[in-house]
Amino acid sequence: MLIKLLNKITLIMNSKHNKWIIENAKRVSFLCAGILLVTSIILSGCSKSSSSYTPSEPSGPTPGNGAKNIAVNTSSISWATSSDPNGSSITYDVYFGTSSSPSIRVSNTSSTSYSISGLTFNTTYYWKVVAKNSSGYSSTGPLWSFTTDNGTGNGN
Repeated sequence: MLIKLLNKITLIMNSKHNKWIIENAKRVSFLCAGILLVTSIILSGCSKSSSSYTPSEPSGPTPGNGAKNIAVNTSSISWATSSDPNGSSITYDVYFGTSSSPSIRVSNTSSTSYSISGLTFNTTYYWKVVAKNSSGYSSTGPLWSFTTDNGTGNGN
């Protein structure tokens, strides 16, 4: 008799316990589904490629890339205005020098030209421009170069 009673109590407890487990499992499932939904919404906003935010690469150098016989009294270099896919304002960092890894000369300028002076004869100058938007994205233009004339009037 005692064994039958213990078996009934065990069955009752097990069924209540199972019911509790099932109910809480449903709650946990809904909670997990909610967390996954919120996570997927957040990540979907992050999945856009940075190219949809970066300004266009600087282009259209003057003097032209690889130009020869540029006068030493040339007073500036310039490039075409970069565009931004979101309409943000653009600033530029300008690198210029006689090394193929030119050093920065000006940062965060809104101008599409840079004044140069003191060029020497028969020297190759290298330059590049980095376009940056107000969101912090940037595009680095190619490395451009030009060579000054040799000072004889006969070209290089």
